[in-house]
Amino acid sequence: MSMPILFPKRNVVYAIAVFILSIFVFAFLYLAVGMPIYSMIDTILATVSLDDNAQMVVSFIKYVFLLLGIIFIVGMIAWFYTYVKKRREVTYPEY
Repeated sequence: MSMPILFPKRNVVYAIAVFILSIFVFAFLYLAVGMPIYSMIDTILATVSLDDNAQMVVSFIKYVFLLLGIIFIVGMIAWFYTYVKKRREVTYPEY
């Protein structure tokens, strides 16, 4: 009776592939969709006068949007770490 492999190579390869692919997809979508939205926010702020509270909310949304890439990468690193460390019993032969 052999011990089950708790760190299969296929899970690590899958996690790396998903991590890299999702970063590329996010970067594409961020540049294709996000930058026009960001410029639209700047145009609206330049043409409309807002009170201090509304101006602060719009600035907060703008900065969160700018930091969205870092937030996404930190989330993907957390997903990668938990996915790879999750214990699974291998039901297929390892090659």
